[in-house]
Amino acid sequence: MNWHGFLKIILGLGFKSKDLISSANNIANAYILYLIAKEKFDLDYKELEKNIGRWFFFSSVTSRYSYSPETQMESDLNFFKNAGDKDDFVRLLNTAIENELTNDFWEITVPNKLLVSSSKKNAIRNAFFAGLIRRGVNVLFSNKKVSDLFTPELKKRKKDLEKHHIYPKNYLSQKFDLDRRQINQVANFTYLEFEDNIAISDQPPKDYYMNIKNKYYKNKELELEKVITDHCLPKNFYDMNFDDFLRERRKLMAKTVRSVFESL
Repeated sequence: MNWHGFLKIILGLGFKSKDLISSANNIANAYILYLIAKEKFDLDYKELEKNIGRWFFFSSVTSRYSYSPETQMESDLNFFKNAGDKDDFVRLLNTAIENELTNDFWEITVPNKLLVSSSKKNAIRNAFFAGLIRRGVNVLFSNKKVSDLFTPELKKRKKDLEKHHIYPKNYLSQKFDLDRRQINQVANFTYLEFEDNIAISDQPPKDYYMNIKNKYYKNKELELEKVITDHCLPKNFYDMNFDDFLRERRKLMAKTVRSVFESL
């Protein structure tokens, strides 16, 4: 019962797939704190959802347990030993979070460092896509929800959901001679239904955007604007210089991750 109660919190945050978990240590160590909070300090299920949810999201975006996890967890357990009751525990938890999630972390570290890496273990990337799920956002250029396409029972030969280069890979490599690292930055990715991904292929952004707009969004400008905003694409992204596009989208993605955390 404890384990399933804990997993409900993680799923509720939007982490519906193992592909969105940057480190198994985040799961293990957040569960330890869940048990301490529940069994020792008697937090009820709503208090657990709020506080353990915040801790898991925080430890994920900061990669808290990705390096020397045993040492970090030992330090955290010693830190929480200072709690005498429920209020102390919650106060200490919030103090630890606030000490690291500073304004500089959100506005400088996240967009300029963490969102540049293209690694599948990129914590901010995973938190961003989990945030889309939590917010009930539609897949780009689709009426389906991002969360619907992460449903585990959808097992087909071709994935229903595919990562899409907003500026297509071959378009960039052929026209601008960019290397793989530059092309595969997190800010150049979002999720599409695989049919749309195939149809877009290597078209320049403006070409595929105008084709989709004219075909599927006639008299639906506000609907199109919303999904563009939800996916943190700058207005007129298709006309931007690629480096400018990446820089601007990183900022927007960082703001989204921050707003999801602050809503917990």
